[in-house]
Formats: sequence, structure tokens, C-alpha cells
Amino acid sequence: MGTLDSAQWARTAAPEAQPDWDHHSEEGRAALQRYRDALLRRFLVGAQWPTNISKVANVTQRPDECPGAFYKCLCEAFQIYTLFDPEGPDNQRMVNTAFISQSASDIRKKLQKLEGFAGMNISQLIEIANKVYSNREETVEQEARKRMEKKAALLAAALEKPLPPRKGQRPEGKNNLHTGV
Repeated sequence: MGTLDSAQWARTAAPEAQPDWDHHSEEGRAALQRYRDALLRRFLVGAQWPTNISKVANVTQRPDECPGAFYKCLCEAFQIYTLFDPEGPDNQRMVNTAFISQSASDIRKKLQKLEGFAGMNISQLIEIANKVYSNREETVEQEARKRMEKKAALLAAALEKPLPPRKGQRPEGKNNLHTGV
């Protein structure tokens, strides 16, 4: 079968003059069905959703979200709210810029330091972002360990020092009259 001539198909399915279709015959019902299909196709082509970049800009990386999952959410937002193909080479710079500017702050700072980040391959950016993300967990663990060590040192220092007497309590020693001696 040859290629479909869409203009010819449209003229046949939706003629300009009043068609003589008999809806009682099989051929007439088929022509009416083609007419409905042609109208629906035209409506779908003509009814393009408006571009809403602000919806894409609202997609930001959560602190517990890995960079790969964030990139997937960002691409879905581009597909839903814009006419751009996020995987297309023409849109690479725009998607990279959105990925970097909407990433978590530590990842964003690291990626913005890269020279020519907007033109880089997204897989390279995600790889670098993953390194920052995994190091973030190690950094949090190191900070928690340092806090615990500091608390332990403060506790040890507090235990070495004798406590001052409470208010209204006599200090222990020779001058205490109630020693029982």
C-alpha cells in the first residue's frame, strides 16, 4: 500500500459540497464515520495546549529527591505544560538551565561552577549531581558525628567539675554542725 495523501483523504472524508451520504447504507455510515474522524483529528491538531513555563518553573528538587527522579519530573512538566520536547537537541540548553536552576541549593552551586554547563550532556550533569547528592548524606553523617563528639566532650567536662551546692544547702566539710560528731 502506498503513502497516504492526507489532503486527498481530507477532501474525501470532509467534502466541501453537501455530500449525498445515505446513513441507512453501509457505505454511507462509513463515510459519516470518516467525516467524524476527520473532524476529531482536526480538533486535536488545532487544540494545542498553551505553553505555561511558570508551571515548569514550579517544579523544584525536594531535599530527599535524587537528581535522576527530579530530572524525570522536570521532563514530565515540560511535556505537560509546554510544546517543547525535553529530549530534543534543540531544547537541551533550556532543559539543562532549568535542571540546574531548580535543583537543590548544594547541587545548584556545584553545577553552576562548571564552565559551559548549559551545553553539557544531561547525563553528565545528572552524574555530577548524583555525586553531590551522595556526598550530602556523608556530610550529614559527619556533622552528626561531630555534634555527638562535642556533646560527649561537654558531658565529660561537666562530670569532672564538682557541682556547686544547691540554694539553701550547706556545703559539706568541717564547719558543718550536723556531721554527727
